[in-house]
Amino acid sequence: MGGRGKATVMASTPPRRVDVTRDGSLVLGSCHCVRCSVDITLRAAPGAWFRAELHLGDDLWISNLSLDAELWLVDLENPELRVRAPAGHRRLVVPFEFSEASFHVGGCAVSERLTLFGPEQTEQVRSMPCDESVSSIKRLRLGKGTIGAAVLDELCARTAETGRPASSIDIAEGLGHRGVALTAKGVDRHLDHLFRRCFPEDTSRARGWKRMALVSLVRRSRVAP
Repeated sequence: MGGRGKATVMASTPPRRVDVTRDGSLVLGSCHCVRCSVDITLRAAPGAWFRAELHLGDDLWISNLSLDAELWLVDLENPELRVRAPAGHRRLVVPFEFSEASFHVGGCAVSERLTLFGPEQTEQVRSMPCDESVSSIKRLRLGKGTIGAAVLDELCARTAETGRPASSIDIAEGLGHRGVALTAKGVDRHLDHLFRRCFPEDTSRARGWKRMALVSLVRRSRVAP
């Protein structure tokens, strides 16, 4: 939908679509009066009033011109990622290429939902982790044929599929397909051991974070020089 130098806004009831070109702006809101001068009028809960402006420059910006309504943006490619623009917040960069926008008052949804297609990214910024950020796992010197390396590989693969920390049962099942026989409790022991080796100063018992910390560490190590 969006393209180079163009963003697209879509509403569903009734179907509406408006393109925003480079250096162009679009106003959306709940009121169709002359003073509000909106380009897209959105269905609103009784008594709700909200207004926002989109502007496409080097980035896609959005300004929440409401008095008491928050503007929520959700990444439709990864719904766990979201940002909120409080009433009066201006020139917030829309950080997602494919997102959903809606207005909320006191946590209650007061508008229909919009779909935003941002401009295509023509440049990719590649980050390179520093040596210190991967030193702990490099010191382990896990060989490819070790059970520890297999557990980490399966943890990362399963987590990448869902975006959530993989369970020990799923990891054990995946290891079985690789010819590695390990129970879920065995997976727990290996992950706890690896976490203690990589983060000896951390006393956290949050299992989910332990696993995501290992996943993040492995991902960094795979792109580090």
